[in-house]
Amino acid sequence: MTLGQSTEIVSLALLPMLLLRLGVRGTMVLGLGAWAILLTLLSRGEPVWLVVASLSLNGLCICCFIVAGQVFANGLARADIRVSVQALLNITSGLGLLIGNLLVGWVRRQTSEQFEPTFRVGAVIAIALVIAFWMGFKNDAPAHQSPGRQDMKTLA
Repeated sequence: MTLGQSTEIVSLALLPMLLLRLGVRGTMVLGLGAWAILLTLLSRGEPVWLVVASLSLNGLCICCFIVAGQVFANGLARADIRVSVQALLNITSGLGLLIGNLLVGWVRRQTSEQFEPTFRVGAVIAIALVIAFWMGFKNDAPAHQSPGRQDMKTLA
């Protein structure tokens, strides 16, 4: 977990530059892609050094997908509803965590408590999400007009 947290700190420091260079869509796809790679490597379970090293991708996922998504939503929301938008994001994340935990429990029961098949299901879901997000999320505004970009320029 320390590897993931260390990477998250570095990613948070680099987030303004990532958003300016890759845009919101590219940064969020980077985070989702890191998540898909992490789960794919965990589903293999070997070699151990690669599995341990892959845990550093967790911080990249959290920063580039979750935090960048919050920055994007914050940039879109009017000031009078910004707190409500952030609360809705938190509720959605919480529901996702609940559903994910229920799914993990069900998969583990079906596979005699094995970890690899559980991570394999997560990897397939993550890869599908990368594809769906890449095709469905369109943020074609120029860099100087994109929501959330002004906030990032002041941080950089």
